[in-house]
Amino acid sequence: MSKDVNYFGVNYKFVGVTHNVNDVSLNSTEYTYKCDNKLDVQKEDIVCVENKNGFILGKVVNVYEDTILYANLSKVATAWVVDRIDITAQAARRVATERRAYVLNKLKEKQEQVEIIKMYEYLAAVDPEAKVLLEELKDFGVSLPAINK
Repeated sequence: MSKDVNYFGVNYKFVGVTHNVNDVSLNSTEYTYKCDNKLDVQKEDIVCVENKNGFILGKVVNVYEDTILYANLSKVATAWVVDRIDITAQAARRVATERRAYVLNKLKEKQEQVEIIKMYEYLAAVDPEAKVLLEELKDFGVSLPAINK
């Protein structure tokens, strides 16, 4: 069980973070940060941290439980985890965006089919030759939506 540290009323723990979120093996350097317990950060979480270059994303690779290390970690950890990143919500937004694009494309296809059907029906109504040609096409078993393909 982890022993929390109290810093001016903020209970925190120490976490190890790598700055390469997508592939930890590319940059295995682990940086130690203080982390407010209210954030409920777990191993594998994506977090926003502040370093000398500003705010960056990182991946939690360690949540330190060993209180013996705390004295050393408190010397190394000078910066804080800013917040957890909700990648689940982002994944849901991505899926919704892709689905929305799919639905709009399918509706556009249907709209084009309806426009072609209406155009052929109109031609058949105003042009006797077009009416004969359309009937001939139907005799071949071709439905109007298939004409467009």
